[in-house]
Amino acid sequence: MDELSRTEERIKVMQGLYEVFAFDENKTDYDATSILCQLFNVDNFDLIPNYAKYVYTLALDNLNESIVLIDKYLNKWTFSRLDNVAKAILVLGVTEGNLTTLSNKKIVINSMVELAKKFLKSGDYKYINAVLDKAIK
Repeated sequence: MDELSRTEERIKVMQGLYEVFAFDENKTDYDATSILCQLFNVDNFDLIPNYAKYVYTLALDNLNESIVLIDKYLNKWTFSRLDNVAKAILVLGVTEGNLTTLSNKKIVINSMVELAKKFLKSGDYKYINAVLDKAIK
């Protein structure tokens, strides 16, 4: 596999989290490791780049805590009402920002804002920025 940039890995992790939320929403069984393996086009979870493996696993292991934290900062809104892409971006941001030392707060928020600009409706990046600014310590 070619070496991917951190941005490319973040996109795949976000897509994996999106799929998890979609499966959960549809009450469909899934294998979380298989989702990421498919996105990286590998047969074995160990072949996934370390950053992606680490953050994805950490996000899923701490999903409920991250949702509670995000919910706290959604002004007049709830996590369950968000678009699955927004959910994935916010969970990825909170995970990387609070549960790892891979990047500082400013870099994490900027990266998530860029994902929001690329994958969400115009202007939605503003609430991603606002929520993560409060949710990331």
